[in-house]
Formats: sequence, structure tokens, C-alpha cells
Amino acid sequence: MSPPSTPGLSTVPTPRGRRAVTRRSLLLGGLGVGALGAGGVGASGVLPPTWLGREELIPLYSAGVAFGPGGERAFVARGDNPFPPGTRVLPASGEVNGIRAAERELVSAVRSRVAPRWEPLTVDAILDINALTYGLPGPAAAWTRHWRYIWPRDSAHVCAALAGLDRPDDVLRCLAFLAEHQRKDGHFEARYTFEGTVPDDRTPQSDGVGWFLWAIRECCQALPEHRAALLATTGPAASRALRAIEADLRLLGTDGLPPPSPDYWEVPERRTTLGIAAMTLAGLQAAAELGEDLCPEAATAADLATDLREAIRGEFGRRGFQRYVRGGGYDAALTFLLPPYVTGLEDEVAPLLDVAHAAMLRPAGGVAPGESWKDDWISWTPETALFAQAYAHVGRTADAEEALAWLAAHRTSTGSLPEKVLSDGSPAAVAPLSWTGALVISTALRLASTG
Repeated sequence: MSPPSTPGLSTVPTPRGRRAVTRRSLLLGGLGVGALGAGGVGASGVLPPTWLGREELIPLYSAGVAFGPGGERAFVARGDNPFPPGTRVLPASGEVNGIRAAERELVSAVRSRVAPRWEPLTVDAILDINALTYGLPGPAAAWTRHWRYIWPRDSAHVCAALAGLDRPDDVLRCLAFLAEHQRKDGHFEARYTFEGTVPDDRTPQSDGVGWFLWAIRECCQALPEHRAALLATTGPAASRALRAIEADLRLLGTDGLPPPSPDYWEVPERRTTLGIAAMTLAGLQAAAELGEDLCPEAATAADLATDLREAIRGEFGRRGFQRYVRGGGYDAALTFLLPPYVTGLEDEVAPLLDVAHAAMLRPAGGVAPGESWKDDWISWTPETALFAQAYAHVGRTADAEEALAWLAAHRTSTGSLPEKVLSDGSPAAVAPLSWTGALVISTALRLASTG
């Protein structure tokens, strides 16, 4: 979420003004690509107060990732699309060590499980996930250099999506990698190289244990016939993860919340964020649901989860579940307090989705990571996809579909989902991004299962 700055980043001043803009008007194009691409925001050329500041003009680093004749990965230039339908293998490259066969299986799995409307979007997403996963111990967040690592958060979502497509071998490989490279204290590093080493001195993120435990539960639910293998692969690591959570909770102050840690924003924190609290709760609830089949420590997870849920309700709930107990604006981590992550807070949290979305809205129609994120006009696709998934799980199908349609409309020339979208609707930064692709697939699967 906070990669190094981009060389040559340029900024332009933005106009100031006040005007109400709805989420639906942006998603449907009222102030979307057409209006902004014409050089202004609507007829008056003004922005809501949350959009004051300077726009960052970040380039699109590549349109996608391709497999060459030897199975090597290469970037596709912006504006190009060299692929035949249904592949990320360059023409005349043949089967390329089984890659095409794997792609055909994945595409077939997607097409048999999602609504026809979402086939183009989800087929491209699974092809890109394969491009970032095939032959690797886990999914790369993206292939550009600063993203070419394995994050527990991204891996958890890719595992959930692959489990929904009945891919147990891929899931087991990814979860085994995380289990093998878990820290001795039970936590996970912020990110890993493909060899399992730590690429830099980033502080470990305590939400990694929650992502790991949540992924195990999601995969066991989607792959019940492989439950024993999943638990055997992850049980010892789950035991260490739960001990880590219990150790953290022993550090509790009077508020009953976990101690501060960097979360998915990947910035230093001196206060406990909603993202850390929510994913700690998600991990505890997941372990409690799996029970002692997972590990002995799961026996106490249900009580710990109940206590933490009530602490979150009492502390964060007083100010509408913002980023910090005392405020800080809305955060996409609000969606972590809803299914498929957490249960038991739907009545309080689901009604806030539109409020939070409006507070985080950016000119092209997607959202920023949070209301207090810098005013750079940029939409982020993972956070927009998180809202799509949340809407799908609380039964707001039309809103989930609108968000998916927005994501589909802001892909690169290869159909890949970028990390960011500029104010004029242009895709920017890295593409494809495995976290967004996985969320898109999981949301489409959810819509199909409830439609």
C-alpha cells in the first residue's frame, strides 16, 4: 500500500469548491471518465472539499504480464494486447511447460461458476492471477520490482479465490509457504521474497495472523473434501498464530483492543487501527469455527473473539467505526468487520458502507484507502473491490454489480486490473494486481451463489 515514490511523479493544482456528488453518479458516469477527461469536473469545474489538493499523475508501468516461449515473464507495453483470447501466453509460444493447460482449467472453472455478465472480467482476473502465481511458492502482489513479493494479505485472498474455483493444490502450496516462513513469535513479516527471506526492514504487521487464519477457514469451507490436508498443512502454524494473538491480547489496556501495529496501509502507527482490530477478530472467529481440529489453542478462540468483538463495538463504534477509536476518518477496513471476514457486527456496520464510500470517493468513481488518505485524486482498485465484496455479502447485489462494472471499465488494454485509477479514468501504477483480481473473483462467485 505504500511503495517507494515514483521517479518523475508530477502534480497539477486542483480547483477548489464545494459540491455534493453521489457514489451512483460517479459509478454511472456522471462525473466519471467522460466529464473528467474533458478537462474539468462537471460544468462548474469544482470539486467536493474532500478532493482539494494536488493530483498525482502516476504512469501505468505496464499493461499486463506475459509468458514467453521459455515460460519467462515479461511486461506488456501500455496500450498493447498481444494475447489471443483466454491466455497470457504470447503467440507461437506453445504450451510453455504446461502453462496453457493450467490456464484452460482455470478459465473453465471460472466460466462454470460465475454469471455470464462477469465472465470477461473474471476470466482476465484468473489469467492474471495465474501469471503472478504459476510455478511460484505463492502469489506475487504484482510483477513490477517493488511489488514482486509475497504478502500474507494478498496470499490469503488469492487462496480464497482459488479455493472457490476448486484448486486445492494451488491453495495448499500457498498456505504451506506462509506456514513455513512464519516468524518464531507466530506473526508474519510484512512481505517475503519467493525464497522466504525478508526483503527489507519493514515492521511485521500483526494482521498477518488474522489473514492466515481467515484464509484457512475460507479454504476449508470451499474445499471440504480437502479439509484434513489443509488442517495438517496449516495446523502447527495456526497454533503459533493463535498464541501470538493471545500474547498480544495480554498486552491489552483498558480498551480491550490489540496493541498498535502497521496494517494494510503499511505506515507506522502509534494507535491501534480498525484494520488490526478487525483482522485479529477475523482470525479468532475463523479459528473458533474450525475448532480443535485446527489446533488445541482454538478451544479458547471463541471466548477471545466475543470479548474482542464487544471491545471493537464499544470503542470503535462510538465514532462510527472510523480508522481510530477517536476518529481519523473512514477506512476501507470497515469492510473487514463484515462477512466474509467477521460476523456479529452487521447491524451496526452495514448501514455505514455508503457513508464510508462517499467519504473515500475519488473523481474517477473508485475509493481511496481511507478518508484521511492524501488528497491525490487517485482511486485504488483493491479498496473499491472490498466494497464490492461487502455489498455482495450484505445482500446489496445492485451496488456490488455497480462496483464490479466500474472495475471492469477501468482495466488496461490487456484486460488487467491496475492498482490505481487516475481522475480521468486512466489505469495507473502496477498491473495486474493479485489482490484486486482475487477480490473480483470472490465477489463474482458470491453473487452467483446468492443470485
